[in-house]
Amino acid sequence: MDGEADFTQLSSKVSHLLLSFGRFAKNSPNTFEITGSDNLLKYGFTEIPTELYWIEPEYLKWTQYKKYRADTATAAAPSIKVLLAFGGANDSDLWAYLDDANNIQPLAQALVDLLAVEFPVFDRPGAEGLYSQVGTVKIDGIDFDYEQAHRPSAIQMANLASLVAAIKALKSDAIVSLTGYHVSADPESCSITDAPDCSYVGSDHSGELIPLLSDTNLTRNLDFYNLMAYDAGKNYKWDIALANHAKYLPLADITLGLSLGTQWSEDGNFVESMDELKSRIQRLATISPNGGIMIWAMKADDGSWHTGNDMIVIINDLLSAFNNN
Repeated sequence: MDGEADFTQLSSKVSHLLLSFGRFAKNSPNTFEITGSDNLLKYGFTEIPTELYWIEPEYLKWTQYKKYRADTATAAAPSIKVLLAFGGANDSDLWAYLDDANNIQPLAQALVDLLAVEFPVFDRPGAEGLYSQVGTVKIDGIDFDYEQAHRPSAIQMANLASLVAAIKALKSDAIVSLTGYHVSADPESCSITDAPDCSYVGSDHSGELIPLLSDTNLTRNLDFYNLMAYDAGKNYKWDIALANHAKYLPLADITLGLSLGTQWSEDGNFVESMDELKSRIQRLATISPNGGIMIWAMKADDGSWHTGNDMIVIINDLLSAFNNN
C-alpha cells in the first residue's frame, strides 16, 4: 500500500478490503502459525513498536482505514470488512497442508484465533511528531485464493471445504470467501474443445474447482466467491464464466474480478481501458443486480506507476458506473 494514499477518499461502496497475503505454517503437530507479508500483521500479536516516530505504512493504512470506516459508519455507508487472503500465485505451496485431513482442525483454530487479535491503530495529530495508539481493530475473515500451477486433487478440495466448515463451526460470524481461476467452473472439455459454455478454450484449469463448488461443506458456509475474470486474453467470455459458476453458487454471491494491471493475452500483454471496464460493470449490473466486483489491486502495475491516490480515483470512477443503470 502507498503510505501517502488517503484511504478516507475511497468510495463508501467499497465493502470489503482483502489484505494480500497471509501465510500459515505448521509449528507443531497440533498448531499452526499465521504470518503476513509486507508488515500487514506487524503488531497485535506480541510485538509493539519501540520507536513511535515511524510505523510501517502497510500496517498503518489498513488499520487506520478500518477504524475510520467504523467511526464514520452510517446505514448508507457501513463499516468495512477486512479479510486476510491466503495463497495467490506465489504461495500455492500452502495447499499441500490440505493433503492431510489431520491439519483441518488445528488450522481452522489458528485462523479463528487470528480473528480475535486486536491490532492497535496508531495516529498522530500532524505530519510530524510521535504516533500514539488511538484504538484497536480486528480482521473479520479469511479469503482462500486457491491458485495452483497444477490441478488440485479431489482429496485436497474436500479438505478445503471441510476447513471452511470448521472455521464456521468455531466462529459462525467469520467471513470466508474463495477466489478461483477464470475457468474454474467451465466444462473440463473446454481445455481441448470449444463449445457454447466455454468461456475460454485451452486452459489446463478448465473445470478444476467443480468438485469443490459442488461440495455442500463449502457452499453452505461460503460468504462469497471471487471470480478472477482476467488474465485470459482479449476474447475471454466473462459472462459465460459467470453463468458457469452460478450453476453452483447463488449469482449474488459471485463477485466479478477486474484487473487494473497488465493482463496476459495470446498476442501480447495488454491493459483494459476504463471504458471497457465500465462497460463490463454496467452489463454485470443487468445480469446480477445484487452482485458486485472485486478490483485487483490497489497497487497493480499497468506501466504507469500510479500512486495510491491515483488508484483511489480510478477505483471510485469504476464504482460510479453502477450509478448509470
